[in-house]
Amino acid sequence: MEAVDTIASQSIERIAGVWRKAAVHTSYSPLPPAGIRDRFEKMTAIAVDALRQDGPAETILPHGRVIGRGLVELNLLRPEALERTFVCLSEELSDNASPGRLGHLFAGIAGGFAEAKQAKLLAQQEAIRRAANSALQTAQSDLAASRDTLRALNLELSEQVAERGRAEEIQRDLADRLQRLHEIELSILSADSLATILDLTIEHLDTLIPAVSISITQIDVATKQSKILRNTNPAYPTGRELPITMIDALNRLGEGEVIYIADLRAIPNPSPSLAEIVELGARSLLTVPMRYGESLVGGIVIFLDHVREFTPAEKAVVLELAGSVTVAIQSRRLLEAEQTIRRRETILREVAAALTMNLNLDELLSHILNQL
Repeated sequence: MEAVDTIASQSIERIAGVWRKAAVHTSYSPLPPAGIRDRFEKMTAIAVDALRQDGPAETILPHGRVIGRGLVELNLLRPEALERTFVCLSEELSDNASPGRLGHLFAGIAGGFAEAKQAKLLAQQEAIRRAANSALQTAQSDLAASRDTLRALNLELSEQVAERGRAEEIQRDLADRLQRLHEIELSILSADSLATILDLTIEHLDTLIPAVSISITQIDVATKQSKILRNTNPAYPTGRELPITMIDALNRLGEGEVIYIADLRAIPNPSPSLAEIVELGARSLLTVPMRYGESLVGGIVIFLDHVREFTPAEKAVVLELAGSVTVAIQSRRLLEAEQTIRRRETILREVAAALTMNLNLDELLSHILNQL
């Protein structure tokens, strides 16, 4: 007890300073110098207090563990920090405490150090794992964010795929589909006629979405009539006209809304045209508007042979093609109208030139009529 009292009379600050100087340079500590000094003084006080107390030497172990954890909290994780701690405390305290009590103190320090270090390393490994997963997800998201269509496809991916291996496989598939969609757009926009544009679009849709019927229709809002421009089902040849009886759906299409009906058989009192497609096996319906500016010019209509939701990927593809084919159709119409106007201007110039020719009246009238 007198030996311990001698320890108590020594300067805790001096012992902590010697200990800190011996151990602190073994690793980087994130605390400022004042904070490090305070921690070492507290750990020194714990050690002195543990050796001062009466009772079995085993009671010193918990105090030692607190000191061991304190070293880890200071980021002194290298074995050199532990070794220098033992050397310093042994030199400073061995003359004032029995070897047995010092041994228990050091054992507690070693146990607390090992326990805290293992916990910290596990936490670091978990943080690294989460960071790696986060980096992978960010990279996949960045790849998907290049276009709105791919973002929609990735949304489907995130909702349906849980396992990482499956997610990577689908990611590659989505990238391939986006590339194919891009090629489809190029082929549509580079087509040399309106008929070719329609044929390419209906062919690609038929490949991407198996259905009872896929059609590109022209819509006359004033007469509430639709005209088949192209269709995959022989029952709906090009040029066939059908009345539009679902006025609410027509109005929503005019506002740019996509129409989805889960089960056509659930509609009471269907119109003859609707009953006809149901007889052919149609169940679920998707209609995507084709709008130029604020005007509804047509739509892409898809009938599935069973009841199911259209996936975000399918909707995105149809929306993309609807926009491309609408622009292409309008561009071709404008081009054809411009060509017609130019032909008329050329003919009128030729008619005007005939008026200056030295022709008799019959020859002049015959020439003008031929030009017109």
